[in-house]
Amino acid sequence: MPGDAANDVLLGGVDGTLALLVNETLSLREPPTERTFHHDRKRYNVTILAIDVAGPVGVMGATLLLTDSEKRTIARRAIGNNVNVGSCSSDRVNLAVREDGTYTLTVTWSDGASRDVTVEVGEKRRMPLTVERPE
Repeated sequence: MPGDAANDVLLGGVDGTLALLVNETLSLREPPTERTFHHDRKRYNVTILAIDVAGPVGVMGATLLLTDSEKRTIARRAIGNNVNVGSCSSDRVNLAVREDGTYTLTVTWSDGASRDVTVEVGEKRRMPLTVERPE
């Protein structure tokens, strides 16, 4: 019960005795050596990519993959997998990007059609983007 947010255990016996087992795990941690400003700045400066996937067919079941310049996956979404609204969802996908830079958005429609789009994330905190289905 020291107020450190670690779970402590209070045991009560049938005879009315109480035993408190204090969790000292957090006292064993070393204090952080680096400041969290860098990570806080990333968290507060998130850019939202508001992506509309367009096309007459293949939108339901389409997948979106956002990768950085080193081909690392930043975000992945599938259209039509939103269980909160039943069997289908909107064709707009919102992706959160925490760092500025150049990204590649790959949209693959459910019938196999695909398109790559280069996205420059910078000062804007909300970027609407429409990806048209290739002919």
